[in-house]
Amino acid sequence: MAIAAGASGAPEDVRELHAFVLELGRALSYSGAAVSEIQQRLSSIAAINGVSQARIITLPTALIVSLGRTEAAVVEEIPQVAGMWRLDQISALYELLYAAERGDVAPREGLETLASIREMPPRRGPVVSVLSYTVMTAALCLILQPTPRDLLTATVLGLIV
Repeated sequence: MAIAAGASGAPEDVRELHAFVLELGRALSYSGAAVSEIQQRLSSIAAINGVSQARIITLPTALIVSLGRTEAAVVEEIPQVAGMWRLDQISALYELLYAAERGDVAPREGLETLASIREMPPRRGPVVSVLSYTVMTAALCLILQPTPRDLLTATVLGLIV
């Protein structure tokens, strides 16, 4: 689906692409992607959708997107207090990202997919998650050849965290 901003693309199509690029940028930020990667990927997605003049500036806590030299820019805040996404969400996000870079996903469909990724329930319950972090912390400590006291301390801290 190609959209030419300001030309043959319908205004609602351009708005959907704009919203998709903004939400995708926000999701990539929550996944821990580098700002340079986010900027490059969003620019390529805009280009694949027919907007080669997109201007995208990515900062750690903000995203500025304009879909053409004469189009207005939108500044999107990316508050980091919401927390990072889980690995299962990041995996689904990158599947969507690869499809969008190939042009296989329309902006509206991409927005719907992003909403479903955001709402994905955790794969494990809170007890299993806490125990997993505890075991992972103990295992990382074991790599360092700890004393029994060090291992106990790391395990307790892993449980607390």
